[in-house]
Amino acid sequence: MKSFEQSQGSRFAEVEEIVAISTRVETSSKEVSAGGPVIYSDGDTAQVLNHDFHSIAFGATGSKKTRLYVAPLLAMLAKHGESMIVNDPKGELYKRFKPFLEGLGYPIHVLDFRNPTHGARWNPFSIPCDLYKDGDEEKSDVYIRDIADCVYSDLCQTTKDSFWPNNAKDYFTGLAQMVRNESQGNQLTMEAIRFANTAGNQMGKGGTFLKAYLKAVDPLSAVFMNLNETVHTADNTRKGIISVFSQPMNLYGQESLRDMMAESDFSLTEIGRRKTAVFIISPTERSVFNPIISAFVKQSYSALIDLVASREADGMLPVRVNYVLDEFSNLPEIQDINNMITMARGANIRFNLVVQSIDQLFRSYSPEGARNIINNCEAWFVLRSKDTHLHRIVTEMCGTRFSEYSHQEQPLVTSRTIQMLDKARGEVLIMLSGLDPYITTLPDIDAYPFGLPKAAQTLPPAREKKARQVFDIRKVVKRQQGNAEKQNREDIEKWVRDRIQAAKGDGA
Repeated sequence: MKSFEQSQGSRFAEVEEIVAISTRVETSSKEVSAGGPVIYSDGDTAQVLNHDFHSIAFGATGSKKTRLYVAPLLAMLAKHGESMIVNDPKGELYKRFKPFLEGLGYPIHVLDFRNPTHGARWNPFSIPCDLYKDGDEEKSDVYIRDIADCVYSDLCQTTKDSFWPNNAKDYFTGLAQMVRNESQGNQLTMEAIRFANTAGNQMGKGGTFLKAYLKAVDPLSAVFMNLNETVHTADNTRKGIISVFSQPMNLYGQESLRDMMAESDFSLTEIGRRKTAVFIISPTERSVFNPIISAFVKQSYSALIDLVASREADGMLPVRVNYVLDEFSNLPEIQDINNMITMARGANIRFNLVVQSIDQLFRSYSPEGARNIINNCEAWFVLRSKDTHLHRIVTEMCGTRFSEYSHQEQPLVTSRTIQMLDKARGEVLIMLSGLDPYITTLPDIDAYPFGLPKAAQTLPPAREKKARQVFDIRKVVKRQQGNAEKQNREDIEKWVRDRIQAAKGDGA
């Protein structure tokens, strides 16, 4: 650790204080007694933050955030037997950690949006469909609305007139509810929603198939109320809403992605029951998949909280779950993230966030929302950065000390301090709640005796293509119309019989 002048006012923490609030582990051991971020280490031993603190790491591109903070964190979580959900934009963490995790007995699931024909399948509608089958339609609707919020999050932020994305979300939700209800929860996928829009707007008897469908639906039902605004509005307005609806949905037209999201290969609640690793890989050069990654984070959290509330978990997950979200500030806004972070600690869930700059976070979230996120993170890891906004916040948080040379109050940590952190030596400024700040050198991931391969090239296994049956609204409407015509004929026949019978009675 660096040696700094200790004087009046603010000061840097001593090594003994760091040791007192953390757990010492032998990094060469197969199992360790603590899992969490490494806050001090010489490589052979490490002081690990085993608290329920949420953490956040700041650093510019190339500041070694992954090598100094993220990768050692994953290794400690694995050795402690904790579950992890990792946003792994480049896929490098999965490639290097797969053999390591398998050796520790971890089930590993990979959602590979870079190569959608590989890895696991995940249908975001699996949980709402299961809830519907179990008779909990109201909670199923909540999950569907959460998915809609994530899919249209970017449009809601960038579109000045909220009318269009809000109506697109309602339309998306209504189509999903329609498919779920009419297929008894068996055929609801992103592909089915896209096709329901396409087929539903084709012309049938007396108008579009969606118009015909709504004639047979209870006007007080959620399906009717979500679809009606779009289906029965003026033609130009309807086309505008459908155009906005289609913008993010066009992504899910890729055959490989339709296959990937046709069903779910793993249970989200199982992540909280036994140690499990989930990696989410997406192209760093394209942000189009970020909304669905946000949807996975939101949905997995909701499913885990539902497990916590069940009799099985009795208020806390059996296995601690860690969200390790690299490039967090590049993901679209995750609805209710502030409440999620606040409630997580009592549920045995931790968030570990990685961002390039404070400004990025403020672009994705409102000023109040961004402040709440960083305020709920009690462990800050600051690597070399030129983010002046971050510098001002850190300088203020670290306080001032009285200089015996200038006889004036001076910041304990300055903007220059952060800009001059030595990346090659692994220098990191760490701030923990209840402890004075300190600057330490953290080992590179390859300096630990974890035995990770230097340059693993392991790819998720390729999947066999799944045969799919896509819901068709036209068949439902034709069946409804056929039933209606049959009922009409039966009513007429009954009326005729009644009239004949009445006439015979009058003749008698």
